[in-house]
Amino acid sequence: MSRNTPSAVKHATQTKHDQKNAAERAAWNRPDWCGALGIGVSSYYVLAVRPRSIKLGKRLLIVESPAAYAERIAKMQAAA
Repeated sequence: MSRNTPSAVKHATQTKHDQKNAAERAAWNRPDWCGALGIGVSSYYVLAVRPRSIKLGKRLLIVESPAAYAERIAKMQAAA
């Protein structure tokens, strides 16, 4: 079976689009943020340090980009 199925191509296109616009995004939903960071959504719930986020109605919007979060965690680990 070929990996270039329409759904795989669509996902690859969305991922490239998300990476290109990552710096421009003001807020992220949980699945997109986790995907950009390279972790599963279930892994989000076991993070020792959660990203900065806001609650808007019933929705949780993450306002810290995955790159900024990774940098913050790296600095915390270096200081420890």
